[in-house]
Amino acid sequence: ANSRLGAAMRAARRRAAGPQALLTEHVENLWLNGYRSLTRPANALLGRLLPTTEGDSPEKTARAAAANSNALRAHFAELTLAFVQPFTALLHPEVPPEGDGPLPSATPPDAAPFSHSQFLDSLQGTKFSGLLLERFGSQSNCLAFYKRFLESPNFASWFERRRQAAMLWQEEVWAEAV
Repeated sequence: ANSRLGAAMRAARRRAAGPQALLTEHVENLWLNGYRSLTRPANALLGRLLPTTEGDSPEKTARAAAANSNALRAHFAELTLAFVQPFTALLHPEVPPEGDGPLPSATPPDAAPFSHSQFLDSLQGTKFSGLLLERFGSQSNCLAFYKRFLESPNFASWFERRRQAAMLWQEEVWAEAV
């Protein structure tokens, strides 16, 4: 019980310090009670980052910063592509059938309605990329992360913007084919 009291007091002090607490040490779940991280550190990436020290020349520090920035950008670009990949089938517009014959319709088909539960069900049998599995540690953590993303306030607007862009492109392609 004494260790719980000490932990509670330390947590209260860190919360009272607010963002200042983050300047001195890494604090997980500072403001989110009950939050459980689904990701693991990218140890391979962390091992590739170039360290600098206070005594390094400004040129060496700048080179290390540029190399680290490139490594981080490449890593997160790959991670983002791997994460977004299951959505591509839902955001891929339909092209008109090829050939010289008339089109079955002068207008492109409407996009199928999106269902969170159907999408999550479709992921059940999916073998996620090695990059996602390395980062999340398991298939179930990947699925839980997709579920969190679908329930986030950002998903609906992100998905709708992507779908509108795909439908606009589809309409232009069908108009050219007519």
